[in-house]
Amino acid sequence: ASGHATLVTGGNPAQHGIIGNNWYNRALKERFYALADIDHSVLNGKHGPGVGTSPANLTSTTIGDELVAATQGQSRVFSVSVKDRAAIAMGGRGGKAFWFDKGTGRFTSSTYYYASNETLPAWVREWNAQPIADGLVDAAGSWDLLKKPSSYRKLDSDQRAFELPPKGLGNVFPHTLPPAQSPERYSAIRYTPFGDQLTVDFAKTLIRQEGLGKQGHTDMLNLSLSCTDYIGHAFGPESLEAEDNLLRVDQLLAEFLDFLDRHIGLENTLVVLAADHGVDSIPESREQQHHHAGALKAKDIQAALHTFTQQRFGTEEDLVEAIVSPYIYLNEDVIQQLGLNLQIVEEAMAAAVKSMDGIADAVCRSHLMAGTVVDTPIMKRVVNSFVPERFGNIMMILSQFHLISDGDRIKAATHGTPYTYDTFVPIMFAGMDIPAQEIRRLVGPEDIAPTLAVLLGTLPPSGSTGTALTEVLSTTKP
Repeated sequence: ASGHATLVTGGNPAQHGIIGNNWYNRALKERFYALADIDHSVLNGKHGPGVGTSPANLTSTTIGDELVAATQGQSRVFSVSVKDRAAIAMGGRGGKAFWFDKGTGRFTSSTYYYASNETLPAWVREWNAQPIADGLVDAAGSWDLLKKPSSYRKLDSDQRAFELPPKGLGNVFPHTLPPAQSPERYSAIRYTPFGDQLTVDFAKTLIRQEGLGKQGHTDMLNLSLSCTDYIGHAFGPESLEAEDNLLRVDQLLAEFLDFLDRHIGLENTLVVLAADHGVDSIPESREQQHHHAGALKAKDIQAALHTFTQQRFGTEEDLVEAIVSPYIYLNEDVIQQLGLNLQIVEEAMAAAVKSMDGIADAVCRSHLMAGTVVDTPIMKRVVNSFVPERFGNIMMILSQFHLISDGDRIKAATHGTPYTYDTFVPIMFAGMDIPAQEIRRLVGPEDIAPTLAVLLGTLPPSGSTGTALTEVLSTTKP
């Protein structure tokens, strides 16, 4: 959620407010989803009334919002993904967001965007009335290799015991999805290239039915192909599944660009390609390469901290209210009742956390509030993520090649650290007569939105801190 928000706001979490997929809501005293909104329900989905999603927690405008504002609503913005947080974060407040519902196999939205199922566009209702997801899976039979097995670099990485695919999918090719009527079928689709195929099919229908790019004003489509993320989590980036998926993503993008050329004309289209984050290898795979790697559990950290505070502060009270990695939230009411100084407790517990295997550092909220953290590249990234009312009292920085699970481990590989394997992503601009060139200087995903603002003649998003990319601007048409 953080990465998708950065792509369209031009800011970091400190500006757009989305500090992670989840954080702990102190007022509600519960784990809180970044796009949760109790005032809006999910349409056509498995959620009930009052359990919905929207961009309400986004604290910056998006480049799409600014485009809609600059054209007095004549430009339109749509966002499509297999993942709700990708669609909503990129759709912003001025767009319309659609995503794949893992419970029904249909594309859905929120009452934030459409008042009811009946007010969804007719073409969406027609798309959902057809068994498109089932038809695609049944026609393919299974997810098998796209090319000859001998052409793959990772052919020997097909059967590894430490991969964690979803129930029913298996960890070797061919991957047969759960049968029709199985409750796991649509959820499993997200862990295969079929999910991106459905996303692109839906996006093509949207472009045709909404007449994007054909009404005299610039329209924007945010398309997130999120199955790469799911496949990376389940099988790892060094897996045969990841290799085959990227070949299919490449093919899918080529087909989609061909569609755009035929329907709108690539000469009328600006394409921006980026990623919301990177990924690390599976820790067990790193260990095979003789790296120090591992998987931590939040409950083990909380138990260790409870033992520490018993000894350090002489209390049986659990001073940790919640852990939503990488954040540790302390029970401030209990700390006050015990007559303890919050900053001293934070500092003591941060030191205890830092001494644990797999934790490289721990940062206190009180130090961030006071601006007294050490000025290092990693700490600058921590500061960029600091939203006081959503942050924990302590932020854990994992050691390289380590991951942490809030509950039972369900991801073989993941992301969320400040290291290059998680933060090194590509950015590509194509169209508007931009000549082919490869630029290797360090820039950031937050530079995309301000660059687009210059090209589109809009204000940058309200939280934008990025810099417009001169290489793009100096080579485009006036």
